[in-house]
Amino acid sequence: MDVGFYLADQNPHRDRTIGITVYTRHLIEELSKRQELSLAAVVSESSFKPLSSSIDLTTLRMRTDNLVGRLVADQLHTLFSRPKVNLWHYPKGFLPLLFQPKGPAVGTVCDVIIQFYADRYPGARSAAAYSYWLGMLRKSICRFSEIMTISEFSKNQIEQFCERYKLRFPPITVTYLARRWNRGDSLPEKKNFALHLASTEPHKQTATLLRFWTTLQSRRQNLPELQLVGELDRESENLAGSVNRLQRFGRLSEADLKQKFSEARALIIPSEIEGFGLPALEAYEVRTPVVFAAGTPIREILGPETPGEFSLGSLESFEAALDIVVKLDANQVEKIAAELRNRFSWSRCADETIAVYKRVAI
Repeated sequence: MDVGFYLADQNPHRDRTIGITVYTRHLIEELSKRQELSLAAVVSESSFKPLSSSIDLTTLRMRTDNLVGRLVADQLHTLFSRPKVNLWHYPKGFLPLLFQPKGPAVGTVCDVIIQFYADRYPGARSAAAYSYWLGMLRKSICRFSEIMTISEFSKNQIEQFCERYKLRFPPITVTYLARRWNRGDSLPEKKNFALHLASTEPHKQTATLLRFWTTLQSRRQNLPELQLVGELDRESENLAGSVNRLQRFGRLSEADLKQKFSEARALIIPSEIEGFGLPALEAYEVRTPVVFAAGTPIREILGPETPGEFSLGSLESFEAALDIVVKLDANQVEKIAAELRNRFSWSRCADETIAVYKRVAI
């Protein structure tokens, strides 16, 4: 079976999240090992490119990390490149509006966070951006032969999105994700700090965490140090000035990020919405437990018995979750890690994906 991927819309150095590219890279690496598949991909001069030499790459002679290049490539790539394939896969979930690919197309729709933002944070993007991307999502969903997504939580969100706009939608299959890295032969000693992947995106709730942390520091002396990796918005910058024993880091390499995850006593994820929650899976892989906000798929991913869940509206709930998590012993954390390793793998994700391909291929 010949499968074509459209990847020119993935520019991880520019995109708001690298999660989709992590998913795409590992999925393609696994699929390229399968003898029943032959893979092709359309990329741009600036976009993510698979490393496997067995993949037939077509490079659009343009950059897509700018508005004009991205729009031209997204809407016209089927005119510029026509690889002979049985089906197309769009990992970012957007089909061109006019010039559809020939044959069936499947899409990975990781989430509908754009609708969440339009409802909760209308000032975070322009009205034109919301109109364009919501329109693209609505039209793409209807035209896919089948949709893949990364959690039951996201599947439910997509179904609610379709009901809201009265869309007829194709079957939706949950394939899940897997971790980005393996544990390795040894792990470093734990250090007395909690880690948070900071963000300027409001749904990540970095400011909420900093408010919680400032209040807790005024009450107690035994809090671990707080370390932030990533950028802060203006509100978080102001709040950070009130936090004692705070270390900040910019964007880290994958190796350095894994080291941070490995050394931390806890990873704190106060995000109010996610499609999957990959950092939680990766943290347990290196024996770091997770404190996470309720109402997200992280509960689904970590399982019903894993501690660490808290309410974003309650400082007391956060404090209790943090205290429970940092007191987990190594055996408890390792048991959770082993269960997650058994449940989530790129091999399993590829198996589910190939099953979708076989259902829709010509």
